[in-house]
Amino acid sequence: MAEYLPDHPDIASAMRTGYPKGVEPKEPICPRCRKPCDTIYKDLTEEIVGCDLCVSSHDPWETPECFD
Repeated sequence: MAEYLPDHPDIASAMRTGYPKGVEPKEPICPRCRKPCDTIYKDLTEEIVGCDLCVSSHDPWETPECFD
């Protein structure tokens, strides 16, 4: 009969979280709103204007500022 041998704690942690024990995963943070985000938006000069949390999309036909 085979004995059950548990994984080493480092292996168990890596299997559970994807990271070795003691290593905290770092999330990307938007430099504008300082929140963890998935997507960053840049303008044509490569300056970051915001992220998927602090920038919103609007229809230019319904935005008076687009008609000077």
